[in-house]
Amino acid sequence: MTRFATNIAPLGRDTMKELKLPSSASAIPMLHAFIERVIDENPRFSDLFGNVLMALTEAVNNSIEHGNRADESKQVTINLREEPDLLEFSISDEGEGFSMDRVTDPTLPENIEKTSGRGIFIIRRFADSVQYLRNGATVVLTFLSRE
Repeated sequence: MTRFATNIAPLGRDTMKELKLPSSASAIPMLHAFIERVIDENPRFSDLFGNVLMALTEAVNNSIEHGNRADESKQVTINLREEPDLLEFSISDEGEGFSMDRVTDPTLPENIEKTSGRGIFIIRRFADSVQYLRNGATVVLTFLSRE
């Protein structure tokens, strides 16, 4: 079951939005629709649409695949904090988290041909700021307005 609610926690002129998704690849189109709506409502971030789409899709895919182990009874929760100059997305899963020490650099020669391990690299390239909380079970992505 998917739930989309707006204005969950008003913060003065700023707002919070929340999207809950099942841990299934079939939920990704709902994420994309959420991102489109957010950018439509915040046109000053329109030039960052591709960055937001790529980084959030990777973060949610990581939460589904690695955090929740594709267990559809578990959810991925995306919270959005909107401010005039930034969009901050918090993506949380129900998993145990992970150790950043175990994440390899996909650009190293010994990792170039590996088919996994690129998600965190992609997220870091497209978001202005990336923070891992709850031992990696929550990732916070910040995008700054270019205007």
